[in-house]
Amino acid sequence: MPTLIGWLIFTSGFLISGVLNHDPELYKIIKYFLLFLVFSVLIIIDNTPDLLNKCLNFSLYIVMIPLLCLIILRKNDLLVILGDGRIGWLFAFPGTLWKVGACVWPHTVWKYLNQLQYKNLLSCELALFCMVLDGSRTAIVWIFLTTVIVGVFYFIQKSYKNISYKPICYLLSIILFTYFIIQPMILSWVLGCNSSNTATCYRLVNGETNIRLKMLETAWKQVIEKFPWGGGFNSTRVLEEGEYSTIHMTYLQLLCDGGVVTLIGYLLFILYPFFILLKFFTEKIEYFFKRFEVMLSSVSVIGLTLLIGLFHPVSNELNEWGVVFLAISVSMTYIARSQYAFTSS
Repeated sequence: MPTLIGWLIFTSGFLISGVLNHDPELYKIIKYFLLFLVFSVLIIIDNTPDLLNKCLNFSLYIVMIPLLCLIILRKNDLLVILGDGRIGWLFAFPGTLWKVGACVWPHTVWKYLNQLQYKNLLSCELALFCMVLDGSRTAIVWIFLTTVIVGVFYFIQKSYKNISYKPICYLLSIILFTYFIIQPMILSWVLGCNSSNTATCYRLVNGETNIRLKMLETAWKQVIEKFPWGGGFNSTRVLEEGEYSTIHMTYLQLLCDGGVVTLIGYLLFILYPFFILLKFFTEKIEYFFKRFEVMLSSVSVIGLTLLIGLFHPVSNELNEWGVVFLAISVSMTYIARSQYAFTSS
């Protein structure tokens, strides 16, 4: 299967680079091989899109309910509040927290637009709240892109006739209300002060643009110097606020650290299931919306991974890759079994 082959190529690229560069961190390759075993098991198991949806929703609730309790009780010793106003907690730090809400957001919005129920609106608010508290700028891009795409498909599905604009107005209202009213109120509450600043606005205005540009310049120099095998794990770093940080762009990071082989393997692993999903949506155009609804969570998780790669480094942690593995395995196994599942509908 191309996805499994892609991960093996990806891992092998790091192995080759590490051996050639006598990398002292070569031991990290063990994690990637273990992740390969996890992914292989998920491919074999009979997973379904419904399982993925349940896992994503469960993750959202298990992360947000304790966080909301900590905020209400103002347990600041268990909360993680960064200097720019980003909020998380000990088991979901800022920078990770928003991804939980981002994975749930597109399917929740689609469900709400097609079923104007307050429980669906509350689900949208919970996913949005998760992203807003984190204050991630990537989350803003994701919210905009996915809301527009889902909204356009909603209009097309309704053939621009008998469309109720009420759910769209409600949705836009909660987005603005949560970002500009709720988040400052929560920040003021947990800090015990009158704060009119939002994490989002602060980071948009005062973001570390110069550092990001320096990361890209440094990484590109490394690509040229170490082409085509790369320099080894975390060989390219930039000094950021007194600490060395990895390159915040997965594709360039892989090229300069793991080389061409690593990047090719990673792209094969991520892009192959993404294009398979797009083909699944469009090959039977009369069943597009049925298939779109069923597989929306899978394509959202994979699409989010591609977007994250533009602004963040790659991770080797299971908690980061687990949901991606599940989404890809669901895509591969379900589509293989259901290639013509809707032809008799």
